[in-house]
This record gives sequence, C-alpha cells and structure tokens, in this order.
Amino acid sequence: ELEACEVDADCETGFCGWDADNSRVCRAWSQLGEMCGGFRLPEYRRTCAPDLVCQYIEPTGDAGGVCVAP
Repeated sequence: ELEACEVDADCETGFCGWDADNSRVCRAWSQLGEMCGGFRLPEYRRTCAPDLVCQYIEPTGDAGGVCVAP
C-alpha cells in the first residue's frame, strides 16, 4: 500500500505524487533511463531522482522523456 503524503518531505524516498482517487501518495523516483514527465494523468506522472534530469523527446515536453544524468 502506498504511503499518504502532503509534500515531498513526507516521503522517506521518492516524491509526493497522486493516486487514481486524487489522494496524495508517495511514489518512487524514476531512475536513469526510465520514463519521466509528459502530459498524462496525475497518477501516471513520474519524476526523476534528484541527481537526474528529464530529457524530453520533443521541445514541448508533452510526450514525456527519459531520466538522464545532467
């Protein structure tokens, strides 16, 4: 079961994202080579780990991207 949160600091690891019922829950960071960002439902949004950046596939960022080293 996912841990409830209000802000990123509430999560031991990862970030404070969304669940399908619009509640806030802790989600795992996306790691090197994994998908990130993009225009998608809140429960499917992924955020790169703090030492990585999201490299978008297209300039608008709508299609999402991949986590890469800065």
